[in-house]
Amino acid sequence: MPEENKQQSKRLRVAVIGAGGWGYQHARAFWSRKDTQLAAIVGRTAQRTQERADAFQVPWYLDIREMLEKEKPDFVSVCLPAQHTFEATMTVIEAGIPLMSEKPPEPDAEAGGNTSSPASSAADRRQEISRFNLIFSLL
Repeated sequence: MPEENKQQSKRLRVAVIGAGGWGYQHARAFWSRKDTQLAAIVGRTAQRTQERADAFQVPWYLDIREMLEKEKPDFVSVCLPAQHTFEATMTVIEAGIPLMSEKPPEPDAEAGGNTSSPASSAADRRQEISRFNLIFSLL
């Protein structure tokens, strides 16, 4: 198979962080696409996370770092309540993996102004993510 065709046939491995209602919707969307492969689901409670993962026949985790190390996703979708978004988002950013989060990386707008933290580059990454989301939704 020519290299170009290999690139086109590669499915994007996506992990979803969040096993609640929105996490389920994101997992369902990525699971149903032909160009993505749902790689794993990370949640905060074992029972719900395992139920969600079992529904899609994917591994489940309670620890984001463990999932990133073992599953090596190409992309992560963060679907958590606002008060839990910052730590999860920063863990993924620090791992260097592209992500999508529907909430700001900082629960407090003033905290987001700290340019010495790794979150300062989050604004640049979020712009790229927004462009990716638009392009991805058009595929």
